[in-house]
Amino acid sequence: MYDAVYCEFLKLKKSYFYLVIFLITLFFPGTLCLGWLGQGSHVYWDKYIYQVEQMNFLFMNLAMYAIIASYIFSREFSYNTSNTLFSYPLSRVKVFVSKFIVIILIITATIILQLALTLLTGLLLPHDALTIDIIINHLKLNGCILIFEIAILPIAIFISLLTKNVIGPVIYSGLATLINMFLVSFADKSMSEKIPFIYPLNILTSAVKEVGKGELGRLVVDASSIQLPYTVMIISALTFVIGMTLSIVYYVKADIN
Repeated sequence: MYDAVYCEFLKLKKSYFYLVIFLITLFFPGTLCLGWLGQGSHVYWDKYIYQVEQMNFLFMNLAMYAIIASYIFSREFSYNTSNTLFSYPLSRVKVFVSKFIVIILIITATIILQLALTLLTGLLLPHDALTIDIIINHLKLNGCILIFEIAILPIAIFISLLTKNVIGPVIYSGLATLINMFLVSFADKSMSEKIPFIYPLNILTSAVKEVGKGELGRLVVDASSIQLPYTVMIISALTFVIGMTLSIVYYVKADIN
């Protein structure tokens, strides 16, 4: 299994995959930094990091994670290397699991990279003292969100297996992003609790607190204040189990072209 995971990383090394992911990850931290620099704003860390996280989870991350998942699963069909892949001395289930592990590791790395780039761009501006507690708090928050990002990953994987390219997952992620924007703008809380695409953003906003009022008011992000209804956890678990089952069954039974 270790060799299969290592092999997947070697395949990605020979493409521009890592560079593209880095540039996508840099987009919102860089954009926000330039915006705050133009306004001459002072960085209050929780507010600054929260704005980057909010933009990422609303507009970027769903599409990026879908592309990561679809690229890793569909490239064997796009490059006609599936014959070689399925001749490995591993079952198709183990090959599937190794690819899934690679996706989770890459997504975890992008989350850490997003936070690191956000902190680095914030340090370029006038800022409050950056403490280790702030970093750990946002790592915990993103770790919790990662679980719910993983829960919806099988949807993108299954679509990529059906279409054997990244176009299908890109369309899916675009529609899911539009749904999220609608839910944020118009839907009530009860509706958003039933749509798993919006869960990462809901978890983020649930960790936000307003401390003080007026000019003395501060936005504080506290990972320990996250509240998750049972409905959210049940739907996430069902989404993951059903999506993984469909993906594995299709992957095992798929014909080699």
